Amino acid sequence: MWPLVTRMLGWGHLAARLIMAAARHNLQHLAPHVTDVGFGPYGLQNRLTDIFEEHISVETAKTKIKKWIVSVAKSGLRCFDSFINTLGHWWNEILNYFVARETSGFVEGFNNKIKVLKRRCYGITNVAHLFQRIYLDLEGYRLFA
Repeated sequence: MWPLVTRMLGWGHLAARLIMAAARHNLQHLAPHVTDVGFGPYGLQNRLTDIFEEHISVETAKTKIKKWIVSVAKSGLRCFDSFINTLGHWWNEILNYFVARETSGFVEGFNNKIKVLKRRCYGITNVAHLFQRIYLDLEGYRLFA
């Protein structure tokens, strides 16, 4: 790619090498933050996701999540602070997920579809037309595909 760029811009190979060296230098400064995915924010987020994807008991989940919170505190990252506060506020309710592994995701998604549809159908005064539109949005692809 760089030879093409240098030919297009009329630069010599020296200019391309200088650009590549500058890019490498910038990436070296970012590398400690990006390459350590096991311990950075991305790695911590994945470890928490893994806990919720495991089929474990409530007590095991409680222990693992507390260990995760300790590892976040040791990392010095502040980006999880508000999440950890929310986790503490809803601790028992969140742990209840591990009892039956059920969420309200379907209901939340359905409510969101209805809200979006109400915004899209602003100005429809006939309620029957609104319900027709809801039915078509929910079942239309299955019926007419």
